[in-house]
Amino acid sequence: MYIGGGSRQLGAGGYIQLVVFSAVIAAVMLRDWVRTRGLRRSMPAMGFEYTGAMLPGSFPWVATSVLWASLIYNAYVGDRGGKEVVVFDCKFGRGRSSYRQTVIAVHGSQNCFGAERFDISLVTERAADWTLIFRPRRLLPLAEIQTLVSNI
Repeated sequence: MYIGGGSRQLGAGGYIQLVVFSAVIAAVMLRDWVRTRGLRRSMPAMGFEYTGAMLPGSFPWVATSVLWASLIYNAYVGDRGGKEVVVFDCKFGRGRSSYRQTVIAVHGSQNCFGAERFDISLVTERAADWTLIFRPRRLLPLAEIQTLVSNI
């Protein structure tokens, strides 16, 4: 078989690499699809509304580290105990050097997060009268998002 119109043939090793590459891409796409589907089922059940890439106008975007995100997605807005809460995923950078992380933000003090704020793997950030919590360079698993939101 000829690839790209050149005179080089794709050997058995090339086919194996192509299959492995395709399998990795398919696995990543499946993982993302399962996570998105899980969020779309569980977040409305917790009283959150899907907003896509839209964050509320009261969210202090420019005063946070999220300002540098190249993409916002899977955003949900809700109310927990009279406090506005935002949950969203974001992507930083491009290409191989990019990474994604989940952010949970509460319109209130860091005490809103309870004991979770003492988890050293979670970063707490204050901006205006909002508190953000996230694990740097990581997407939070669905169960952890549910736990953090439930404890607000």
